[in-house]
Amino acid sequence: MSKISRFYLFIIITFSVVFDLRGQKLTVDKGSYEMGEEVKVIFNDGPGNPLDWVGIFEETMITGEILPLAWFYMNGSQEPGDGLDSGRLSFGEGFNKAGTYEARYFSNDGYELLAKATFEIGNSDPHIKVSKRKYYPAEPITIEFVNGPGNSADWIGLYKSQDLPAGGSLDWFYIGGSKEPSNELKSGSVTFPEGLLEQGDYKAILHINDSTRIIDERPFSVRKGNPYLFLSQPLTGEMNSYPEKLFVAVIRNDNTQLDHSSVVLTLDGTEVDANVVYLGEEDLPNYILNEESWENQYSLVYFQGTSNFKAGTTHTYKLEYSDNGKVKKRETVTINFEIAEYKMLDLPSPIYYEDFDSVDSFTLPKGWEVHNFTKEMYAEYEFQNYESKAYEGWVNLYMWNWLFSPYWPQKSENPSSYYFVNNERKLLDFLEVFNPAIPDKALVADSASRWGSYITFLYTNDYNLSGY
Repeated sequence: MSKISRFYLFIIITFSVVFDLRGQKLTVDKGSYEMGEEVKVIFNDGPGNPLDWVGIFEETMITGEILPLAWFYMNGSQEPGDGLDSGRLSFGEGFNKAGTYEARYFSNDGYELLAKATFEIGNSDPHIKVSKRKYYPAEPITIEFVNGPGNSADWIGLYKSQDLPAGGSLDWFYIGGSKEPSNELKSGSVTFPEGLLEQGDYKAILHINDSTRIIDERPFSVRKGNPYLFLSQPLTGEMNSYPEKLFVAVIRNDNTQLDHSSVVLTLDGTEVDANVVYLGEEDLPNYILNEESWENQYSLVYFQGTSNFKAGTTHTYKLEYSDNGKVKKRETVTINFEIAEYKMLDLPSPIYYEDFDSVDSFTLPKGWEVHNFTKEMYAEYEFQNYESKAYEGWVNLYMWNWLFSPYWPQKSENPSSYYFVNNERKLLDFLEVFNPAIPDKALVADSASRWGSYITFLYTNDYNLSGY
């Protein structure tokens, strides 16, 4: 297991996600409860006013606009009594609606929030939550884990959204709060106080017992607020880049958007004619779209030259662009790369040729069959779940199916050598991922499910070769 980290971070561990605003502390005795189960709230270091109180709210309920679902003064009743700065409150009847809740600690019969704690009702499955969906660079990141396995060597890792755990995490901690196994906790939280510096899309993953097996994962992002490079082809430092003069960059827009007219792309110091368009829902199939709105969210910058680079040569693309804010910010991205070796082959016409482009996705050519002996892990066909039955066996699909999956780096990895057959390169084009007008499919047998046997056979039609 590789949990890559070279700097020390301080960790906060509690039995729930705890917001300690002014020194007062509020926790719950469990991270998750069954419906109707008693909820116990523990408070410490409060101001001790007789009218201090704790209310239970659904996470989305706005304080002051909606009454709490239940509440008590700190003496455990709805009549003020002696002021208490520490103690325990019991909400004995629990709550009967599944969801995320907050216990909120208020001062002196008002709505001045002193502290709060988050818990779940009706979700007994192991899971994690991030305290926010979007962070600024270097902002502390809090990850809550609920109903985990409880092993001292369970751990939480932070990754780029498209990276696989096998490649190592950006940062990690055991659930006990250190780089050494310690406490056996099923629920709690981990805070990475230094956050992440590079803006982009990330995910937090809860792993079991010193392995890279995934229990649960949640996405989040780090943004400066201005547009940033989401992905590119070629990659900077790439050693086996495509021979074609092809450049593709996806810019993700944020609080401000890319000013398309500001884009300048140069190749080895010479400006080239780059096209800039928005990526919209019409450009990609709906089964790879996430829950966010795609309207003007991504911009595509691409350039296609008319000739190939020479094998083994090195080159540089430089992309410059500005946002559309009142105070425009100019960004420069420099991409150095080396062209792979490649071979040119001349072959006669094939007896039979199938590129799958005219075959519907997730189907096979007429007469072809799959005999699948893969251990079925999921009964449902879910095209957004790369571990589902839809991917267990030989599957005919577009390359773009994998674009926003965690497995894109594997699917888009360049081979060490390229082949041109009759002047046509036999490889799935990166540019075609963004151009549905150019069909480009492949037959793939590679499920993300790794916990059962994986044996699958593909049979084609019988072909009469007697005339050859």
